[in-house]
Amino acid sequence: MECRIFGGRLLIGLTTVIIAGEFDMSFAAIASMAGVMSVYLMGNFHMPAIPAWLISWAIGIGIGAINGIIIVYLGVPSIIETIGMMTVLAGLTKFVTKGATLYYATFPDLFPILGRAFIFKIV
Repeated sequence: MECRIFGGRLLIGLTTVIIAGEFDMSFAAIASMAGVMSVYLMGNFHMPAIPAWLISWAIGIGIGAINGIIIVYLGVPSIIETIGMMTVLAGLTKFVTKGATLYYATFPDLFPILGRAFIFKIV
């Protein structure tokens, strides 16, 4: 059930893109970069969980906005632009992590609750 919550959030955004007749190949790279930045901020800068998550969420929204601006205003086909963004983000993520798994022993107490929330004991 926990993995479905994360996938469901991505599905909502991707559905709107597909309905508009476009493609987004960079969604997984954006999610990966946002996750890495969240862990990086909590681990290296000892930032509390909520601000780190909000910053990583803003990073994801910003990257999505950059994708949209390039596609709409520069006229680059969406599949070409998002494949390029996917490649750039994969490189940036590898650069930030130095190719290794980020592991910090002092995650906040709120961290294990992620993805385990239930709404009215249904979802």
